[in-house]
Amino acid sequence: MKRILIASLLTLILIVPAASTSAQGDAVRAVLFYSPTCPHCHLVITTSMPEISQQFNSSVTWSYYGENYDPNSEETPPVVALLGNALQVLYIDTTSEIGNQLYAAAIERYSIPQDSWVVPLMVVGGTILTGSLDIPEQLPLITEQALPNGGLDWPDIPGLASYVEALQPFPGQETATPEAVSTPTGELESATSAPTTQQAAPPEVLNRNPADLSLGERIMLDPAGNTLSIVVMIAMLFSLVAAGLRWSGRFAPRNPGPVSIWVPILSLIGIVVAGYLSYIAASGHEATCGPVGDCNTVAQSEYSALLLGIPNGYIGVAGYIVIVAGWLIARYTQPGTARWARLALFGASLVGTLFSLYLTFLEPFVIGASCAWCLTSAVLITAIMLLSVGPARYSYAQDTHRGKR
Repeated sequence: MKRILIASLLTLILIVPAASTSAQGDAVRAVLFYSPTCPHCHLVITTSMPEISQQFNSSVTWSYYGENYDPNSEETPPVVALLGNALQVLYIDTTSEIGNQLYAAAIERYSIPQDSWVVPLMVVGGTILTGSLDIPEQLPLITEQALPNGGLDWPDIPGLASYVEALQPFPGQETATPEAVSTPTGELESATSAPTTQQAAPPEVLNRNPADLSLGERIMLDPAGNTLSIVVMIAMLFSLVAAGLRWSGRFAPRNPGPVSIWVPILSLIGIVVAGYLSYIAASGHEATCGPVGDCNTVAQSEYSALLLGIPNGYIGVAGYIVIVAGWLIARYTQPGTARWARLALFGASLVGTLFSLYLTFLEPFVIGASCAWCLTSAVLITAIMLLSVGPARYSYAQDTHRGKR
């Protein structure tokens, strides 16, 4: 009997520390890819994640990775870590070199489809969550289900382990007994945790509002897309100058003939483009952006509905429909009505070009991201304006001549 009792005690001595060590590592670990100029990313970081962290964590510490990074500066390190006792999240800035590399590695590792190449994007276990609705809805459910089963390890993203191992706490946080943090390779690394203080709010460097970025920082957030926006904007300005010269009488043909057949063709393409943007605005789905630009950041910005809260895509569809109607009237009605239709068609395309020029200006210089769909529409409406200015100028000259008579 005595031997049985001693054996039982020895077993407990061995089991209890092992269970305690295992419990220290039982947490759900996720990676959140974000962009500093993305309003939905800002919403997730400053509102959704603090609420979810408070729901599951009793203690939290904030750490960071950044070579030669000064934690007292206002710059944001490429990797910021929320290390809680139950939920741990890496915030990775996709506009940084490290963040961009890890984002590309995650896309390849998990075969993420192109229409989901967006931010905010979270990888938790083998699940991909996107957007400011999907993440706060699904992450708590995943966490609740995974914690009783030992939690979830860091996503198996190539290169991620080295950054997890190199994390160091922000200054001013208490140093406590190291807590086991599992890396993607399965090895346990220590991470400092605050044992008594709940620190759910993001550090100031992560809480930076997109509006606080400088002009140069905004442009460099999407260098390829923003460069394209600037090129398109310059081309639109030259087109407006050319239209003005033609309207003034210079380079204006004596009889330009009917409005070009290309006007309705380009307008129908414009309806498709603006219709897709309208669908994105109405459904809340992520847009397929293509290789250049960041359409979703533009679509989610406060400038996506400038007139009375109406989405810009809706206005675009209506504008192109008006232009098609004007072309039909100018082409197939009596001369008097056709002249007014040509003037109205040019007026509508001119207003559309000026509105598109303003939106194109906002993308690189204010939003910090560019939308290939929006740029396509800007090019289309500018081309329609150039095609319609000649017939409109001729109709105006005819009416002026009749008035003098």
